[in-house]
Amino acid sequence: MSLTVRDYDFANNLPPLAIHEDPTGQWSLGVAGTIWDSSYVLARYLEKSLAQQPITNQSNILELGAGLGIVGMSLARFLPSANIVLTDKSDRLKLLQHNVQSNNSTATVAGYDWETPTSALEEQNWDMILISDCIWEPSLHTILLQALHRVMKPTTVLLMAYEVRNEPVEEQFLDSLRHTYTLQYIPTEEMDEQFQSDDIRIIRAQAPVGISEVH
Repeated sequence: MSLTVRDYDFANNLPPLAIHEDPTGQWSLGVAGTIWDSSYVLARYLEKSLAQQPITNQSNILELGAGLGIVGMSLARFLPSANIVLTDKSDRLKLLQHNVQSNNSTATVAGYDWETPTSALEEQNWDMILISDCIWEPSLHTILLQALHRVMKPTTVLLMAYEVRNEPVEEQFLDSLRHTYTLQYIPTEEMDEQFQSDDIRIIRAQAPVGISEVH
């Protein structure tokens, strides 16, 4: 098993997560086999701002395109009784499941293809949806928006981190998101001082107040 291990360190000196990744591609996981910088930024932002977030140990939290699981597993360290489900395409779950098990995480893993409606996930009332670096490929924008419309309820909060690579294209995705949701950029001063970058942004999105259904 030709994997490398990278530690994810917490700000408050909790034992680190040992994240196995596949930089040589021998597991054929594509982009899901390596760690993306925005996942660090989002995870450390959640750690810093947890007291201000609308989630508790009783919350339902869904991560889309979880990759190697840093964001969801780090959050599970602070909310071990929460229902935190890490999802990715079914053919990319092997290393994600390995990381969850090897770190004794309370998060769970499930397959979710954005193109295929899955009632088991979509019928749940999610308090928060997490996404990191999933809008780099324009061909994925439409199916990601469709998936978000299916899993987000009127009270669901979306936190999405992404690295700016092609800003006009990324803004097209955000404009589409604005048709349904109210968007807010998280200021850099609210992020972790060590884990932030000028080209990594975090978006908070939610249905406008008073909306009873999200389409």
